[in-house]
Amino acid sequence: MEITVKRSADLSVGEQEQITALFNRVFSKDESVTDLFRKYCWTSQEGAYHSLMKVDNNVVGCYSVIPYVYRYFERDVTFGLSVDTMIDEGYRGSPFDFKKMATAVYNKLVLDGVSFVFGFPNENVYLVRKKILKWVDVGSLDFYILPIRVGQLKSGLKLANWASRLVAYIMVHYAQLVSIKAPAQPNYEIQMRGASSESFVSRRYARGFKIISDETGYFAYRTYVEDNARVAYIVGVQPLEQARLERAVSTIYRNEEQVDAIVFVGRLPFHVRNLIKVPQKYAPKAVRMSGLILDETKVDDRVFVLSNWQVGLASFDVR
Repeated sequence: MEITVKRSADLSVGEQEQITALFNRVFSKDESVTDLFRKYCWTSQEGAYHSLMKVDNNVVGCYSVIPYVYRYFERDVTFGLSVDTMIDEGYRGSPFDFKKMATAVYNKLVLDGVSFVFGFPNENVYLVRKKILKWVDVGSLDFYILPIRVGQLKSGLKLANWASRLVAYIMVHYAQLVSIKAPAQPNYEIQMRGASSESFVSRRYARGFKIISDETGYFAYRTYVEDNARVAYIVGVQPLEQARLERAVSTIYRNEEQVDAIVFVGRLPFHVRNLIKVPQKYAPKAVRMSGLILDETKVDDRVFVLSNWQVGLASFDVR
């Protein structure tokens, strides 16, 4: 068994194809090489760091980290977003193989000046990262929703569709009525740099997204069909402030007549008048954020305080 670390740009065509095939097997997806590696190159031409586990020159495991520049309080630092942890089913006997892949890529990240690695692990990976890699919890993200046809979200509530449509109408129009005095953008101590740049927007929202922009910022959303419901997810909002997020909800409500719900996932330091915050015990899934400090001279424990972060779906690779 061999473990090597490469950037996306340094992978051979064969390695890219093997990583994509492994991704599709593990996650039951049907991604093309082009689309998968577009994600790995969201923030740079060199792309992500990939820790490859090979047997007989075949990729049987991959641990990938996408570098991002963040403003961390008063200075810029480089963080790494951990994505797509995968090991072929026939090679999952020991969690320490996973640790070997992670350690190899962390050593390379440190050499290249990456000071913190973080992610949003699914249930299969969460405990392994916490127990084996000693990751620390940052917190759980919240779901905010405008249920337009609640009966499409929960079949037993079909008769309540008329009531939810009325409530959605009132919430949207009330938010529009009082939006003039919405507060300015909050001061996020930890936020991604370059999220409004043309290169990032074109790569991050390349497929299936609708982007609404003006001279001051943008928002991006995408519609999915989930259990017979059409749900519009607001993925990116720049700058992330109350007035712009409320305008995003109102715009989608007006433009997407067939949408049954509008959803934003993240952590907000303000109230949104046309979205309802879902109590975490009723959230459709747990979206946990956790991470590991790689360089204590650049990052301290304030990185584990979720309220310091500007974070939403644009910050990671879901949706």
